[in-house]
Amino acid sequence: NVMNAAESAKLNEWLAEEGMDGHLRLIYESEKFSALEFFAHCKGVPHTVIVVETECGLKVGGYSSTPWTGENTGWRRSEAFLFVLHSKDGCFKAQINGDPKKAIYHDDSGPDFGNDLKVGETGVDVQYNTAPKYETQQLRKLSTRDRKPYGIKAIEVYKVVESNDSTKADSPAAVNIKRATSFTPQINLVLNKKRTLLKKALGQVERMESSLEEAIAFVDTLVRSNDWNDIVRLNVCGTVMMTHRSTLRQVKDSVLASQFDDSKWTQQVASVETWTPAEVAGWVRSLNGVPDDAAEIFEKNEVTGVELINLGNDERLYKLGITRPGTVGILSNQITDLRKASEDSASLIEHSPYCFGKILDYLRTKRLHSLNLIDKVQCPVVDDSQKERFEKVVSYFFPGSQVNEFIHKGTEDKSNPKMRKRKRKRTEDSSDSEYSDSSDSESD
Repeated sequence: NVMNAAESAKLNEWLAEEGMDGHLRLIYESEKFSALEFFAHCKGVPHTVIVVETECGLKVGGYSSTPWTGENTGWRRSEAFLFVLHSKDGCFKAQINGDPKKAIYHDDSGPDFGNDLKVGETGVDVQYNTAPKYETQQLRKLSTRDRKPYGIKAIEVYKVVESNDSTKADSPAAVNIKRATSFTPQINLVLNKKRTLLKKALGQVERMESSLEEAIAFVDTLVRSNDWNDIVRLNVCGTVMMTHRSTLRQVKDSVLASQFDDSKWTQQVASVETWTPAEVAGWVRSLNGVPDDAAEIFEKNEVTGVELINLGNDERLYKLGITRPGTVGILSNQITDLRKASEDSASLIEHSPYCFGKILDYLRTKRLHSLNLIDKVQCPVVDDSQKERFEKVVSYFFPGSQVNEFIHKGTEDKSNPKMRKRKRKRTEDSSDSEYSDSSDSESD
């Protein structure tokens, strides 16, 4: 994209100042300007924004409420403004201060904002002629009047999709609701108030639809990034946690990452809950003393792994079609053992569930950030009573400078030196017992 997030937000702010409450929909983009392509995409489209990035890094553009025609019809009125998103003098917006009937100029060579901004196949001209129509104080510094046009690196054209606009022709938001003028002033006033409320409601619906599309894209990216065969079950001092091995390896060269890297990791026994009917039937056939027809019954009923671990009940096995008491007894015992083995298949983490849970939450957000699903990653927020223990657990899994990634800086109380000294004393006194005293009933 030509614009970054901050520049896009600034442009939307300027559009809002002009009463354009909507979002930008890209309708044309190219690494070089072609008048033929431009008018093929943009001819007849109202409320357009043109953004150009030049070869020298300048980002300049303009908004016009009037559609571009691609015909040599000359000057036209338009609610328009120019803007600079990036230059050595910063960003600014330039309003029209000349004749509004000469806000834009129509010809077949490209969009022209009244002698002040012209985009053509030779490049971009800024205030290239006399009699400028827009505010000149800052634009004048970028003038190309006595030199060559700026070379184009990329160009993007957006349509400003307002509250009462939509990409779907059959959507209620696509209806252009005109202002009431045919009735008495009082009735027109009431109708136009209702029209304003309706436009706002349609805008809210469109924003909700856009949010839903973003949420669907988020979930789709997240699902596609997951390796469901690499899910890790963790037993953190009795608390079961589940995550992906890639999450545990977010901080490279850490102790935690090394425990789950490819060279040392042996994949846990696949959870019975993921078994297919064919895998269930194969397991039944492998049981000593169980006849083959029992496996055929499981296969015929398409029993899955989830259903299997809930069949450890004689009555349920009889209802399934297993009639021999001896076979029912064997299956019931084996299913119970299988359920227990599946539950016990977890990597043991002998540290505080609270502290490790904070670490795991941080690593999950770090993974989402690596997938561009969230903007930034924040340090874990830890209860004051657990901070010392949390820092020790972090130092164990992420020694050296890696610990700085997890710990908030500048939170120490600087107003009372005695309190700081007393706090350091407590930390030193507890450090040995926290990790070396095997009689301690609670692990970090």
